[in-house]
Amino acid sequence: MNTTFLEALKKSHQVSEISDSISRQLNQKLDQTDYTYIVDIIGSRSPKDIHMDIQDEKTGEYAVLREKSPIVGAIQETKVIKVYAHRGIKKKTDKELNTALSEIVEGFSFGY
Repeated sequence: MNTTFLEALKKSHQVSEISDSISRQLNQKLDQTDYTYIVDIIGSRSPKDIHMDIQDEKTGEYAVLREKSPIVGAIQETKVIKVYAHRGIKKKTDKELNTALSEIVEGFSFGY
């Protein structure tokens, strides 16, 4: 996986610009007009401070779920790339789309 791409995704303020860049490159690679295919990168967040209804007997503070459950600490943030297309266009096969996206991601550079 292209580390430049992964590093860019970590900068949340650039995700919409990256989505737009990949959308343009994908349409060009598939010989389509701009925004025939739209690429969206969706991120999930890991829970930070979820307080429980359990209070510490000594301090009176509410317990944080992360401290009580190892499962919460194991939840990682993820990014998902989704491709949207208008119903009316001739759809490329999943293999064609995946191949084109893989090539774009592998060769990704974003002003670095």
